[in-house]
Amino acid sequence: MRIYYEIETKKRELDARILFGIISANKGFSVVIGKKNKLLEKIKYLIPGVFIFKSSRERPEKLAQYLRKYGFYIFSSDEEGLFNISSDEVLHRVPEKTIKTVDKFLAWGDEQANPLRNNYSNIDDKIILCGNSRFDLLKKPIKNVYLEAAKNINKKYGKFDLYISAFHKYNALTEPGTNYLTGIKSWGDNLIEHEKRKKLFSNMFELQKKNMMSTINFFNSNSKKMNKMIIRPHPAENLSTWTNNLNEDLKENVIYDHINTNSWIMAADRVFGYYCTATIEASLLGKMALNLVFNKGEVYETKIFDLFCNEINNPINYEDLDLKIKNLEIKSSKDFVNDKASFFFKNNNFYNAELVCDEITKFTKNKKKQNVKDRFDNKIYFTFFLILQKIRNLFISTKSITAKIYNQKNPGITLSEVKNKLNDFSKELGISNIKCREIYPGVFEIKKMKNGGSN
Repeated sequence: MRIYYEIETKKRELDARILFGIISANKGFSVVIGKKNKLLEKIKYLIPGVFIFKSSRERPEKLAQYLRKYGFYIFSSDEEGLFNISSDEVLHRVPEKTIKTVDKFLAWGDEQANPLRNNYSNIDDKIILCGNSRFDLLKKPIKNVYLEAAKNINKKYGKFDLYISAFHKYNALTEPGTNYLTGIKSWGDNLIEHEKRKKLFSNMFELQKKNMMSTINFFNSNSKKMNKMIIRPHPAENLSTWTNNLNEDLKENVIYDHINTNSWIMAADRVFGYYCTATIEASLLGKMALNLVFNKGEVYETKIFDLFCNEINNPINYEDLDLKIKNLEIKSSKDFVNDKASFFFKNNNFYNAELVCDEITKFTKNKKKQNVKDRFDNKIYFTFFLILQKIRNLFISTKSITAKIYNQKNPGITLSEVKNKLNDFSKELGISNIKCREIYPGVFEIKKMKNGGSN
């Protein structure tokens, strides 16, 4: 059976997809990964299988008919579904029409799944509780892969604290004169739903605005003490908001690259954020994870940050910040195996790929298998597709906001990148004979080798 898993944001999703591919391949599956557009563009040439969408807002429902025409089963997930400000956000991010359309929905855990169960009818059999492979990257021995990059970061920057920004609603990279709120055409299927959610997200937008500007002001007021604070914006943020508003001596502290954030976390002394999933990941990596809050508000209902992070409220200056931290009973959760964690992410005691593959095996057990092969899968067509892609790129404006967002999230994936990380993960897991090949430009297959072939 073939599994397809799309990638939107390189530094957040690529490593997780590769790990998913290795574990699935070791169970006998073939896994194909690639950027969203590249994967969908070539899907009609590929062997039918299970296609996993990385989000569930609209695309699964819109593309279902097209994919089913070519014999695909449709699974959807929500890459950012670990952290939802309320049940209404869950329902907004995973609409009922999507759940009704897809074959299965991959939920992080019960916190995400419960609002769907409570508000949509007859969907229990569609929900698979499985967490996300991103959190498998934080486990032993997998996390050892990030040690070398962490050492290199420390060689370059020395000792530092890390602020991981997640102001992707207020500080979203959008067309001039627009923002995250104006870009949403509909908040619900009826007027009451629309107005309720519009109010919820408007409050969240304003709360992010207040906290981002308060954070920048705090950094500026304490810039001489904050010179060892590195700031890494969210992939969907407008980077210039940081560089334009920070003092001159802090501008170079804003660093955006495509290195997996785990390496930066492991290199840091302390990790700060504002309701940022990466602070939870930092806690699971054994780091001091701190939720820095200047304007509390009443938007966030989730309790996951209470479990993994310490909250710091309204520090007056750097000395006050340090004092507040010293007075904390630090939360650092190196142990995945506990009931509280499993409520939020179900892969605390298993690998996400194991859970997903087991469910795919059950789902496809009595399905008719198609005896077909990938089409145009040879060197001549690979070169043709590569030339075609280069010609298309000549007519695409790199200055548009859409192109800027696209390239900021994912500038491209190379075969060597996938192979190198595949080899690193396989070595740590003690899994051998897994190979990777590039079927079409930017579309990669991971599967078990036969008879000890070479990678």
